[in-house]
Amino acid sequence: ITQTCSGVIRSVCWVSDSQLVFRPPYGAGVNLHVSATVLAVSSSLVSAFTYDLPTLTAIGPSNGITAGGTLITLYGSNFGTSADAQTATFAGATRSVTYFSHLIAVISSPAGTGVAKEITINIETQVATAPSPFCYDAPRVTSVK
Repeated sequence: ITQTCSGVIRSVCWVSDSQLVFRPPYGAGVNLHVSATVLAVSSSLVSAFTYDLPTLTAIGPSNGITAGGTLITLYGSNFGTSADAQTATFAGATRSVTYFSHLIAVISSPAGTGVAKEITINIETQVATAPSPFCYDAPRVTSVK
């Protein structure tokens, strides 16, 4: 017995005369096709499976310098397994994801000023927003002449 989810062959965990139970691979996506082959007979379900939405639980650090370049770690879950499927936005502008795993993604802040800069991660067509915004550090006067 073989089973595929989004083209990945998976082991079947349990079988009866009317059911197959399997654990899907880590991934991302909506309306994925699922198929099973039993004794050379295949069957498919179209748009049968959707991964849980990505979640963003925290960012760190939550502030950085106005020159930009602060590496911001996005913490959460369901980030998928392909860097090609991930993008992030910082105050609406697309940022490259420089590191990712199923639970962590890293972006860098652009140069800027202000507070309450919203950060999102986009996994294929699913989006999660950070629970708290990023803020640029306030300017500091170091001397007066």
